[in-house]
Amino acid sequence: MFDSICLHNPQPVGFAFDLGMLAEAMVFYRHTRVLANAAELVSLLRICAPDSLCVALESGFIELAYIENHLGVSTINAGHANERHGLVFVGSPAQNLDEFAYGKLLIWTNNRRKSRNLTDRLVRYVKPVRWEKPAAQDARDDLLDSDFCSACAKAAVRHLAPGYVPPDEAYYRVRLEAESAIEQPGFTMDLSIETDFDFGQANTFYQKAVPDAQFDKAAVLSGLFGGLADLKTAASYSDEMAVSPSALAIAKLKLASLLSKRTQSGEKIEAFEEWTCEHGRAIREAVVAKRHNFDDILRLAEEAARFKGWLAKYPDSSDLNREYLKAVCNVGWAEKLPPKVVRFLLFTAVGGALSLATTPGGGLATGAALNALDYFLVDQLVKGWKPNQFVEGPLRKFVQ
Repeated sequence: MFDSICLHNPQPVGFAFDLGMLAEAMVFYRHTRVLANAAELVSLLRICAPDSLCVALESGFIELAYIENHLGVSTINAGHANERHGLVFVGSPAQNLDEFAYGKLLIWTNNRRKSRNLTDRLVRYVKPVRWEKPAAQDARDDLLDSDFCSACAKAAVRHLAPGYVPPDEAYYRVRLEAESAIEQPGFTMDLSIETDFDFGQANTFYQKAVPDAQFDKAAVLSGLFGGLADLKTAASYSDEMAVSPSALAIAKLKLASLLSKRTQSGEKIEAFEEWTCEHGRAIREAVVAKRHNFDDILRLAEEAARFKGWLAKYPDSSDLNREYLKAVCNVGWAEKLPPKVVRFLLFTAVGGALSLATTPGGGLATGAALNALDYFLVDQLVKGWKPNQFVEGPLRKFVQ
């Protein structure tokens, strides 16, 4: 715990990057990895300031991975019986890291030399990454599981359209329509969706946050696709997670589903337990209220750094983690902030729960098949990955 965290902006689409969440990650964790797409990189540059963001990268307070393409859902024949959806990746040379960063920085600085220097500093430390096609196949395998897909869709829609809560008996099913698939360059439109979600009501809530956008069943599918991709990314880095509420809920459901496959009875396995610490401080709230800026966050992270090396020397334990949080929350300007309870979901399914097959398709002890994502996650868990989830504050209600 508190070693490494993967932070993918937990704010809804169209909102600024959550600088308060980033602040707490930088203070609490030894390594903070940020995943940012084009819009999120622009938001980071704006709220942190380019020079300060470069300082944070150069000092090792954060690692930044820039996603050069987008994953999403393409739809054809919308509203008709032959409506089809495909899991797609969209990118262009204009979104490659160097060209994109330089163009945005030039707008800010209006100075080609300064923009070039800032871009070179960013490119030196930012890792460009791309979503790849295997992620689509991984997601497809899970989306075709009706029970899992419906559970994830209900969790996702509560975040994507906050205020709309599908009934317990509501369903959201994705079907493979191989015989009527529509081929497009680079991907296949071969998925159909059956659901009884009330999207008229959902749009009433969704458009309060994003007035000019339309929320529909394809938007839910895109949210599920993204949540599964975030889980795989965190696993590939062996990081804990601080992503959107819907992505956290999907991760929790996916890991619980994976572990439950080891029993013939299909019994539900509780893979997580809540861990709370009353020694926190309202760091996030102070940053969100703009009482402290990114330079203040850097100074606080630097003051807290001396405790991080100390924590790494001892075996992980709840008592030690509480003492650590108490220490890092009482340095610098954090010491003067109001106290608050900090919450995490800790992955506790260890030992026998991980006695799974170790070859793709080999099955579990009961003969249940593993898909590619299952196998990958099991492999990471066996290697010691603990997918704890940082769910402090408003994220908590979405992962119940």
